[in-house]
Amino acid sequence: TSRQIRFSMIGQYLLASGLSGIVGMIVGGFLIKYVNAIYIPVTGLCNENNIVFFQTFGLILVLIILLVIYVFIQTRKVTTISPMQAISIGRRPVFFSGRGDISITNNIPVNINLKIAVKQVLGEWKKYITTLTIMSLLVFFTMAIGSISQLSKLDKLDGMFGGYRGDISIKYDDTGKLEIGDIKTAIEKESPIKKELYVYGEYVTIDSAEILCRVVKTSDMVNATLSGRVPKYDNEIIITQVSGDEMGKTIGDTVYVKCGEEEKEFIIVGTYQDISDAGKSISMLESGFKKIKPDFVNDRVRFYLEDNQKSGNIINELSEKYKNEVDRGNLIFLNEYESTKEDMKSIVIAIDALSSVAYVLAFIFAAIVACMISNKNFMREQNDMGIYKSVGFTNGSLRRQFTFKYIVVVALGGVIGTVVNIFCGDMILSLLLKNMGVTKYMTEYSVGLVTIPGLYIIGCTALFTWFISGKIKKVSPKELIKE
Repeated sequence: TSRQIRFSMIGQYLLASGLSGIVGMIVGGFLIKYVNAIYIPVTGLCNENNIVFFQTFGLILVLIILLVIYVFIQTRKVTTISPMQAISIGRRPVFFSGRGDISITNNIPVNINLKIAVKQVLGEWKKYITTLTIMSLLVFFTMAIGSISQLSKLDKLDGMFGGYRGDISIKYDDTGKLEIGDIKTAIEKESPIKKELYVYGEYVTIDSAEILCRVVKTSDMVNATLSGRVPKYDNEIIITQVSGDEMGKTIGDTVYVKCGEEEKEFIIVGTYQDISDAGKSISMLESGFKKIKPDFVNDRVRFYLEDNQKSGNIINELSEKYKNEVDRGNLIFLNEYESTKEDMKSIVIAIDALSSVAYVLAFIFAAIVACMISNKNFMREQNDMGIYKSVGFTNGSLRRQFTFKYIVVVALGGVIGTVVNIFCGDMILSLLLKNMGVTKYMTEYSVGLVTIPGLYIIGCTALFTWFISGKIKKVSPKELIKE
């Protein structure tokens, strides 16, 4: 009966998906430590090197249930099949009209193979919805990975992750402080100074909870805010979004900040982004911090250079010029540019590995989808190809038609995936990276980032559909005899 056939088909997919889930868990258990080796340097989150069995099993179960529902819906077509179709080798009545049909004999200056490919897609668009959806997701996924790979650039890392990094850092005492003006002049002779920073970090208490406080000398040194504005007065602070969510505070609210025995009230005037301490920090002006720590004295200055490549030579010259002060401990010169670049090596390696893995997975998925769907459609279209051959189309022409058809579908999927990523990609990445302290991810879209993922997926699909289309050589006009 129809019911028995439907349950038989559901059983086939249940068995296949169940075995796939078991194999996936076994392979995942083996690979998880290698995946963590890639992710930990990027995220800073130390995950366990073993599978969380119950959660993983629950997820697989949900996916299997969704698959069963989908197969159950799709197999309802079994009830419409009549024994007469078996006599005609499964063929249904043929209708030569459709709203998606277009003329291939008009004067549009396009190759006829492309015209036929577009006509076939528009005439039977329902067959390509699955391909369109999967390819859209693949393009979206590869674009998201491309967006994450931007973090390998130091400037992008500073803007995204917050914090305060300089190219040259100078620590000084009261004696060394007298030389800072001359040191600044010496630096400017070698390279223009982009920014000068006086920043200090210390833990303070808010509502009985310790939190990192960034102390900056003036408002123009504060990192850009996500909302609101930077502090201008000594009773104002800005907080990260993560801190605000934990404290239940937002712009306009007041908090009591305590350092040692001193406690003062401050008003929140903005939010910003900083991944230090998993995104839990506040920032205030030096004048405000002195209200809760009257004896505070900043002992470090940082310089951003226009040409940061010269930071090493500049430090060598300064160390030589101020050798006596360095020996006495009055001045300490640090090359933060080189140390940051060294620290970034593991992150860059991890991001590059992540990008490579993403493109390999995209290639595999594109191959699987292209082979499965194009092979299935090829079997359905053998008679059509026999007709085309009988009227003079060559094997090469038919192969190009077959390949163009999927290029059109994948190109449309690429456009959809790209548009969705532009509008929703940053929001999704922000949700994924929130545990790191990133509450507003900002992608810098370029021509390469927008076009390369789509072209890559189109190329992969074209390659494998062209491979499948090689079977056209075996198709003969004799297929028409079966009609």
